[in-house]
Amino acid sequence: MYVENHRESGTILLTSTPSRHQHHVGRTILFIVLGLVVVAALLGAGYAVTRGDKSAAPPVSTPSSGPATSAAPQTSAPAVTSVPFVALPVGTPPSVGVGEAVYPWHRLKARLHGPGQLATGTSSVFQVTISNPTSANVRLSPCPSYDVTVGYQTTSYGLNCAGTSAVIAPGASVTFDVPVRVPNSLSSGSRTEVSWALGWQPDAKSPRAHLTVTVK
Repeated sequence: MYVENHRESGTILLTSTPSRHQHHVGRTILFIVLGLVVVAALLGAGYAVTRGDKSAAPPVSTPSSGPATSAAPQTSAPAVTSVPFVALPVGTPPSVGVGEAVYPWHRLKARLHGPGQLATGTSSVFQVTISNPTSANVRLSPCPSYDVTVGYQTTSYGLNCAGTSAVIAPGASVTFDVPVRVPNSLSSGSRTEVSWALGWQPDAKSPRAHLTVTVK
């Protein structure tokens, strides 16, 4: 405190002045407040850095420069299992002179598969697939024979019915091996037709199949 003397009025005023102790207390409080602010800021930053992945942004995937590939495994087409060829005798139809259409297998369809090129004078194995397009079972009974024609040469064989089921179910098919020989009379570079026909004496209603090949 200091004394202020007003002589004119004859009064004495007592005025308080801040002491050094009060200045030190104020600075201490200010430093404490600032320290708490700094500590709070550091704690907040540490929490933001160390908090779990729940608040982390999901990783951004970058598009691949190459073409997209499927994860599904690739599967190749199953191989055709065919009934092996057996040189069976041709035989004769149960009823001589009766057309092929009276037998159950005349309703079957045939497809011929084989190489596109054959060398003259050589032999190869083709496959013929006999399928049942009807809604009923078709029996290979009596077991028929078949003809194979290459150019002007025809050879007859007995169908290997014992190598498969005697019944072809609706929508089912059976594949047989078929020997094919290219006669020497065919010239190299020519194109010829390999024909297959089911029956002892195939007629217009007999199952047939054709394939054009090039003679080397």
